[in-house]
Amino acid sequence: MQASSAQNNTASFIEGTGWLLSLFVPLAFYFLFSSFAVDTEVVIFLSILSSAVVMWIFRIIPEYLPGIFVIVSCASLGLVPSNIILSGFSSETFMMVFSVLCMTILIARSGLVSRLILILLKTLPQKGSYFNSAFFVSFAFLTPLIPSIVSRTQLAAKSLTSFINMLKLETKNEHITKLVANSFFGTTLFSSIFLSASLMNFVILALLPLQEQQRFQLIGWLQASLVAGAVMVVAYVILFSVFFRDKKSIQIPKQLIIDQLESLGPVTKDEWLSLGTVAVFFLGMITFSYHKISPTWIAFGLTYVLLSFSVLTREDIQTKVDWSFLLFMASVVGIAAIANYFNLSGTISTKLQSFIYLVGTSQEALYGFLIVSTILMRFFLPIGATVALLIPIFIPLAGLYGVSCWSACFVSLMIVDMWFFPYQCIFYTEMKESFEGESIPFEERKFLLFNALVNIVRILAIVASFYYWQWLGL
Repeated sequence: MQASSAQNNTASFIEGTGWLLSLFVPLAFYFLFSSFAVDTEVVIFLSILSSAVVMWIFRIIPEYLPGIFVIVSCASLGLVPSNIILSGFSSETFMMVFSVLCMTILIARSGLVSRLILILLKTLPQKGSYFNSAFFVSFAFLTPLIPSIVSRTQLAAKSLTSFINMLKLETKNEHITKLVANSFFGTTLFSSIFLSASLMNFVILALLPLQEQQRFQLIGWLQASLVAGAVMVVAYVILFSVFFRDKKSIQIPKQLIIDQLESLGPVTKDEWLSLGTVAVFFLGMITFSYHKISPTWIAFGLTYVLLSFSVLTREDIQTKVDWSFLLFMASVVGIAAIANYFNLSGTISTKLQSFIYLVGTSQEALYGFLIVSTILMRFFLPIGATVALLIPIFIPLAGLYGVSCWSACFVSLMIVDMWFFPYQCIFYTEMKESFEGESIPFEERKFLLFNALVNIVRILAIVASFYYWQWLGL
């Protein structure tokens, strides 16, 4: 009871401090920059943005609200033209993300994922190592189909809980920890490899120059990230085999899996529709060079069909679409557009180039700076806020070094998903809370140590990609 009261007092103190700083920091910014030869509109924008940054650091309100606060404030004060402020809401990327999220609703509710896992377990040999691999492969396959990482981890937690209960593994912590690790990293490790694997990837796509937006659609993105994905697969398998090396193994009751599969009955209409929708969408993306129909309009057309035939309902759109992320994405694009309008991103990038030159003038020095700065920012800011602040600076900085804007953004995306402490990763905390609610035990300390080592896998993937990108001309 006393511990709970102390935690509440600490949380209240942090929240109060955050609100006070969100008021006084912008005032300090305003008076500081007013003493320099800086336009008034720029000073006001920086002051508003500083308040949003404080809100992000202290996490006193949901992550999407500080961005909306900046957009609304700039619009009401008339700092820049409205078409620039609202550019995030008028972009094709906004329509694409909305459409993909709508298609995701059908996949998540159809039960297709559980059926595919059972089919895979049925075909694999009756060994514990194959059982663990099945979960990693299944959720990795799910990665490009559901763009919301939180939704994927929630679905993975639900599926894993049902399998643990089905196989009566509640008291076998060491085996559960392996399953949790494979499920979590199967769900999250490759979120940067596929364009459709993370909502944040669409934010990056919207911020890229138009020419690179067209180049790095589904296939172009996958081609450029192919080496990183391959290195992560190999390195993760080796790391998992060494870290979780033991002689204990569980026997998979094959008949129990068969019975569970039979209990699902025949493939349902929603499962067929899920498969068909995904197939049409990816086929349309792959064959873009022939029909020239924008992937955005393919996705939007499929969503329209699903709504027309009442496969998706108004309630689905209202309650299951991640509107908070859509608002966040639009606000981030708007903030970047405002910064570009004032040429703030270019000015900061030029200053940073002089700083990086202290270390070296090579592209490797640039990538090293991107890695270190992103890691440091992630100790203070959540993923979305880190992307919102760093990417608009990294894009012109990449141009100064003669590298692709996409490669600089991809490095930041890979690193922004790295975490060392639970507070840094909402995906992990969501999954952990789900397991705690179902009384599923696992060795958290061992899992966190394994996660720290997986961060090395991401670094290796980036280093290996440097030479591949040079070969591609990126």
